[in-house]
Amino acid sequence: SKFDLNTNFDVSFEKGLIEIDNDNLYLYLLPGHVNEISFKDLYGNLQFSNQNLQYVSQHTVLSDEIATLLNSNLSFADSLNVQALSKGFFNIVSKKQYNSLSIKTDGFSVPVYKSNTLDLHNGQIFALEFNKVFGRFPAEFLSEETMIFLQGQNLLAKYELDFLLQTPLRTEKLIPDLSILKVSGEGVFSAVLSVVKNSPPVLNIFSDLKGVEFESKLPFLEKSKFKAMPTNFEVSNLSKPGIFIKNSLLEIKLNSFLSPMGYVVIGKEIPEQYHFIKQATGLNLYVGLDTIATNTLTSMSQVATTDQTFVLNNFLFDIGNLEIFNNQFKKIHGSLSLQDQTLKGKINSDKFNGNFEKDNSGFIKIQLEDTHLEDISFLKPQSDSFSKRVLNARLIVKNSSVRELKIDFLDLYLQQNKNLFTVNNIDMSSNLMSISSLSNKSNAYFSVDNKNDIYKLRGNYLVKDSLKIPFIKNLSNFSYFNGDINLQWQDLKRLQDIEGTLDFILKDLVVTNKTTNSVALNLLGVLNLKNILGKLANLDLTIDEFTSTQLNRVEGEIVFSKLKARLAAPLFIETNAAKMKWIGQINKNSTGELSELDLSLDLRVRIGENIPWYAAVLGGIPAVAGSAIISEIFETNINDLSNYQYEVSGSLNAPKINRMN
Repeated sequence: SKFDLNTNFDVSFEKGLIEIDNDNLYLYLLPGHVNEISFKDLYGNLQFSNQNLQYVSQHTVLSDEIATLLNSNLSFADSLNVQALSKGFFNIVSKKQYNSLSIKTDGFSVPVYKSNTLDLHNGQIFALEFNKVFGRFPAEFLSEETMIFLQGQNLLAKYELDFLLQTPLRTEKLIPDLSILKVSGEGVFSAVLSVVKNSPPVLNIFSDLKGVEFESKLPFLEKSKFKAMPTNFEVSNLSKPGIFIKNSLLEIKLNSFLSPMGYVVIGKEIPEQYHFIKQATGLNLYVGLDTIATNTLTSMSQVATTDQTFVLNNFLFDIGNLEIFNNQFKKIHGSLSLQDQTLKGKINSDKFNGNFEKDNSGFIKIQLEDTHLEDISFLKPQSDSFSKRVLNARLIVKNSSVRELKIDFLDLYLQQNKNLFTVNNIDMSSNLMSISSLSNKSNAYFSVDNKNDIYKLRGNYLVKDSLKIPFIKNLSNFSYFNGDINLQWQDLKRLQDIEGTLDFILKDLVVTNKTTNSVALNLLGVLNLKNILGKLANLDLTIDEFTSTQLNRVEGEIVFSKLKARLAAPLFIETNAAKMKWIGQINKNSTGELSELDLSLDLRVRIGENIPWYAAVLGGIPAVAGSAIISEIFETNINDLSNYQYEVSGSLNAPKINRMN
């Protein structure tokens, strides 16, 4: 049977008993429903005099009925069964009603995150007027015993239920260790699980994080366990959790733990112009900090999360002061956008300004302007793994500098694969160094074949003051070089199988007695006055005056073939003591190394111009007496003794010098 008491109540039942007397109407119904709420039995008494209907009902509500009643697919409703007793009265005329509801629940579990659940034991709930709800449940969360309190309203309409708890938790049980951040310690957490009709449940958590410690390689992510940091957490859609976290250090919103999408804000509040990342797809990061200390960015590049790799869509940052690789910058603003394997980015600061692009083929274009660096040692390969990286890039630099090197313009292509590194299409103009194509329009380039130890160098190179130029300053000391170079060779130290052409002028090259294993510098050692005088006069060349020789000027054109190095034009060498003119060739041995000398030498010793030098050769004669003593020794033959002709043969390591006149 079915009947309506009013528009708010729709009562149906399978069977019942109705009795009437002059004053009352008595009801006994079982089983049935009041609206969507089932009952086992219902007792009612309608008083005709005041039109009050008093009733008592008992209910056993199973999980499927609860899900229907709540109009929700909540996963925890599948295991929730309740016993209820309802008492109240309803005035048919005035529509006034009063109801109290007592509910006992079986134990049930609410999933929170991954395998973690909130386990509620048998609980007691009370409701008034089908509106206000109160209750309590003994519970267990992360092995901690606690008490859950319930409050809510609007049971028969758009119900709103809040489950509240406060409990101490060890964070290690909830937050996994990451290589970038380790969270440890115990803090007190207050949580509210909100269940609203037609909406997914939301879990809000608050803690001041006292007793919780953050350890990180990044100083700005560290926190002492004694420091309070009031923090709000919000977890939505418990079946596929999303999370929102905010405190003075962080603001994080992730739509899913499984495939992180959302945004992370570290440091300052996100500026208005960057608010678009709150709606952007993918994972987005903003960093706003006053200072990033030395090596912090290096640490950031070395750390990686242990559970999964996060792929960023947008990376935005504002940094007041930054020190990286011994370079200091101020007011750094920048953005990187990554989409479909492409990248676009820009960085602006007081001393670094650049744009970056990478297409889906992996090609990278870097443009720097008004960029000034003090140290570029970070560009040196740090390990064998560096040489195995694949690189395909173009670098354009304008109006920039590296210490004393002022770059007006630089344009080059960088390519690296497993075995080959190439710098191609080099075009450079600066105060100390310029590089351009050869006169036949052949592009300037440099390449290294790491597998076969083969080097190639081509282009017109103009270099001034080598000691002021990074990388070059550690290789050689000279004031000027200008040359057309088109060479290839094997083994940097031995110059094996060198072939090609070299047409150059070199000034003020300092060659020390301790210099290097380089064949090129060993060759210059042979072609200088120290060795020649040592061979001719058996002079003591260990004097401090001769610990190094300055080649004031070297000019020549050399053609390297498979069998020899031929001086295509006379090779002129001026030292701090003599002028030399070399003609001839240097033959290669069976392994392709420069070895056997076949040269002639015209030598002019600058006796008149270098009295202090010659005095030192002859035994450290004081400079003040040098002129008189030298004149007395050589008398009228001084000019004859200053000019010589020689044939030079033998090996590069042991030259034989024979005087021709």
